[in-house]
Amino acid sequence: MKMIMAVVPKMEAEEVMDQLIRAGYTTTFVESRGGVMRQLQLTLFIAVERENVDVVINIVRTYCRSQIRINSPRNHARKGKNSEAPVMAEIGESVIFMWDLDTMQIA
Repeated sequence: MKMIMAVVPKMEAEEVMDQLIRAGYTTTFVESRGGVMRQLQLTLFIAVERENVDVVINIVRTYCRSQIRINSPRNHARKGKNSEAPVMAEIGESVIFMWDLDTMQIA
């Protein structure tokens, strides 16, 4: 058995969890913050049989893609302009950690 810990952007997490449940997997989550933009994320914990690891990872990858518009004044500040031009940045990629799980008990 494996424990998969997937750090997923908050706005993608609900769909990831829905798809995991539809595929027959359950998850426990906690809110977390991190990354360059310190965005709110959910850290998902999914216990899964070794042969199902790829299925779970593919679900996370498939449903973690989005773009957001951010303001980046750096480029304009160098040119002497005061206005901010929006820049598209892709977020939504997950970070996945995995380790062996010797036992799992429901108490």
